[in-house]
Amino acid sequence: MLSQKESASSMIDICQRIDTESRMQSLSRYTWFLLIAWTTVMAVLLIADISFIHKTTKEMCRAEAEAHFRRDKALRSWISSRGGIYVSVDAVTQPNQYLAHIPDRDVTTPSGRQLTLMNPAYMIRTLNEFAPGTDITGHITSLKPIRPGNSPDEWERSALESFENGATERAEFVSLNEKPYLRFMRPLLVDKGCLSCHGNSGYKVGDIRGGITVNVAMAPFLEREKQYMWMTGGSLFIIWLLGLAGIACGSRGLRKQMRHRDQAEQAVRDYRDNLESQVAERTRALTDSLEKVKILSGMLPICASCKKIRDDQGYWNQLEAFIGKHSDATFSHGICPDCAQKFYPEYPHHHKNAAG
Repeated sequence: MLSQKESASSMIDICQRIDTESRMQSLSRYTWFLLIAWTTVMAVLLIADISFIHKTTKEMCRAEAEAHFRRDKALRSWISSRGGIYVSVDAVTQPNQYLAHIPDRDVTTPSGRQLTLMNPAYMIRTLNEFAPGTDITGHITSLKPIRPGNSPDEWERSALESFENGATERAEFVSLNEKPYLRFMRPLLVDKGCLSCHGNSGYKVGDIRGGITVNVAMAPFLEREKQYMWMTGGSLFIIWLLGLAGIACGSRGLRKQMRHRDQAEQAVRDYRDNLESQVAERTRALTDSLEKVKILSGMLPICASCKKIRDDQGYWNQLEAFIGKHSDATFSHGICPDCAQKFYPEYPHHHKNAAG
């Protein structure tokens, strides 16, 4: 059976191992918590950045549409304020049949050059047709168009009807010809310049005559958006990896420190146990020595004739053997002067009396 001291030491070792395992488990849980928290933070940042980039793409596309609308509106207002613009008649630009009621639609210069009047709608339409295949196109339309080609489609008709009910614009991301577009539209109000062409339509100044539609292709914006997303995602991914590496290195360092501390504590316990063992061994040796001293200092039964000493078991031992057994003393043999005179009288002896 284990002694009480050994049992206590064993119990301490068990408690120490349990404490070490508990601290290791706590460190593991804390490490996993940091990893999950770091991953969650980076995921939230990624989602936020993607949302911001997507929102910025839409805002840039809308700003582009507004810029083109203001340009077309400014151009239309300028042309309308001048009563139209005369341009040369050629195979592409022919007199506008819808302006036949205007007396000076067609004129001839003194040099014989044929000119025809272009109103704002005709001018803007010609400009749009002059640069086909661009990413941004414009269109003037109305619920009462003079030219059938300016009739609205379903989306434009819905927007024009909303303008009649007080809406000020319509912007929507749609698919045209299986491609993403932003369709942007704002109303056009009748001014005095409009009445020269549309006076027969029953409009008066301030009425909503129609609207200008701007179609912005989203493909270039989406391509740039994709590049920004890849750059942002790559940057956050690298930062995420660096964070994981930092957490892993920190956890490894803490584990190493905990192991070193446990080893140091174990070394201290071993030294303490060894020191206690040495103290106990020396205490036992000292106790045995004291016991021997007590034996030698007590009442010793000795034979009056042969000088043998009786031990605790009742056996008689020679004086030399008994003292040698119970002490560290050793004996050397000689003969005293009295015995020498008694047993060897033939030899001269020099005897010095203890009294003399």
